[in-house]
Amino acid sequence: MSTAAVLNQVIGFAGKEEGTYGVAEVLDLAADGMLPFLADGDPAPPSAIEYVFDGNIGRAPGTLAPASRTTPNGRFRSGVFQTLFRGLGSLYSAILLPPNEVHRSLKAAGFTATYSASPTPQWTYAPTAAGTTFTSLTLRQYAQGSIYEQTGVLFNWSFTADGLGVPIHDFANTGLIALPTDLTLPAITYPSAGVLPPVASAVVENIGAWSAATIRSVSFQSQRSIDNPRAAQNLAGGHAGFTPGGMVPQLTLVVERPARATYNPESLQSLATSAAVNVTFGATQYNRYTVAFPQAQLITVTPQNDGPVATMELVFQAHPSTPALNDYMSVLFN
Repeated sequence: MSTAAVLNQVIGFAGKEEGTYGVAEVLDLAADGMLPFLADGDPAPPSAIEYVFDGNIGRAPGTLAPASRTTPNGRFRSGVFQTLFRGLGSLYSAILLPPNEVHRSLKAAGFTATYSASPTPQWTYAPTAAGTTFTSLTLRQYAQGSIYEQTGVLFNWSFTADGLGVPIHDFANTGLIALPTDLTLPAITYPSAGVLPPVASAVVENIGAWSAATIRSVSFQSQRSIDNPRAAQNLAGGHAGFTPGGMVPQLTLVVERPARATYNPESLQSLATSAAVNVTFGATQYNRYTVAFPQAQLITVTPQNDGPVATMELVFQAHPSTPALNDYMSVLFN
């Protein structure tokens, strides 16, 4: 009996920022590796290829059975790149960045990266201003003995930190794609792969003036809008890519409920009170990161419990300080 021709076991990713949207960059597997997270067990299969027009031309007039389809048009692919955040593990500089799966993913998720040498060497990621040039990636995936080449890839970022493990970051993505071909997984260098990602322990949080919450879980959703495909009849393939829209960033914290004299969430929600909210993972310099909402409002309070312990789920939504300022959130690596 022969063995299986193709296995669903090893995977690999590489990606690079595009100089021009949708124009493929030449990837260097020694420099452009993006380290994925693989949970216990085998990897998820690669996501399916999709089409704006699926080739359906209706029914055969003599039978009302489906007519033979024509060629589909407007090929694209959506998927999720899952990873763990870690820092560089050593001093940042203008050319020494967080790992590719952090730096490049955040840029493709609608953030602009800025280096600052003071008060400590750090990289800050702030939402890319609306109406300006956004970042897209040339993204390559190796899976099931095949290579998937995508261009014009845009990300939508979220993460979840349940229990005491490592926060898992999801970058839902969509972009144009070439037809896959057979290719064995080659050697890929993943920068800073030896740096251990921070776990959800000794998490530092500030919920307005309240900084002593007992945290059970943290999750974040950028809720970035990536508009419908740009159908373009003048282009071969008929697909001009995607255009990103705005974000609706939310932080969701499950915490043990304190006495209302300490923190009264229902009152704050009813008053539409705005306050700074932030969470920091990691205690070691150059291997820690902070997600910060300088101004946030509590939009949902849900009473919960963990056995006999009263808990509550708090959903905070970021907003700018004025309608004209792009200052509603940031991500700091320092």
